[in-house]
Amino acid sequence: MRDVPQLKAVREEQGWSQRDLAARSGVAQNTISQLERGERKAMPSTVRKLADALGIDIPLLLVDSATAGEVDGRVARHLSRERNEHKRAAAKYQAEREFFGFAEKPGDQYETGGWAEAFVSGNLVVVDDTLPKAHRDVIRVHREGAFLRYEVVPSLLSYPEDLVVARSRLASSDPKEIVEAAQLVLRRAKTIVEEYDSHLQSFYRIPERYFADPHASNRIWKLEGALSDKCVAATEAVQKLVDLYQECLDTLERQIIEMRKEGDELEEYVTRLSTGKGERES
Repeated sequence: MRDVPQLKAVREEQGWSQRDLAARSGVAQNTISQLERGERKAMPSTVRKLADALGIDIPLLLVDSATAGEVDGRVARHLSRERNEHKRAAAKYQAEREFFGFAEKPGDQYETGGWAEAFVSGNLVVVDDTLPKAHRDVIRVHREGAFLRYEVVPSLLSYPEDLVVARSRLASSDPKEIVEAAQLVLRRAKTIVEEYDSHLQSFYRIPERYFADPHASNRIWKLEGALSDKCVAATEAVQKLVDLYQECLDTLERQIIEMRKEGDELEEYVTRLSTGKGERES
């Protein structure tokens, strides 16, 4: 259970009423009112709902005004913009994938030969033959560019949002939240590695006949460059995720040590009481 001393300041910085925040967070308006007046403490899950609705990290709601000063409005706006940018980027990514006709999961629409062969074959787009050649070429170039952006390790495009969510959970004192943060970043790191490896193997399975075709060999060259770039990006992303995973483990270890210490102190106290009672009886 935690106090949220900055809740009112951050809410007003957003220009929201308590009713607005209640509607966006799912937390009752009466609860928000009591939290802002300091009449009750918030469960970790409530703090997370409020922080997510406000688009900020959890620590900004928990900082003590008496020691840290009022929340800087510029910081709150920056974090809010950062989260909104992630959401807009994810929405744009999905919209463009749907526009170009990609399957929900990479590779689903390429049942024969795999996605790498589908790319180098030049058959990704069925273009109306009645269009001028220049138009057909433009459509093909756009589709191939979208393929390289979205079908080569697509999980790289949305993993920053996982980092934001995991860091918010890590700020909680609830061990369950920290375990969930560790599981989240570990799953994402595993997905990135598996996707890259799968697509690299698909590249290695490109039939030899395409290497003799000038147009196909040009696409092979582009695909190889995209995979190389994604390798660098995947390595950096996985390292960030692994670092955060280790931070989660370190936090849990500190909590366990503290709980053991409290348990030892309690056991010692009980022992002293028991010993004192025995001495009095004797």
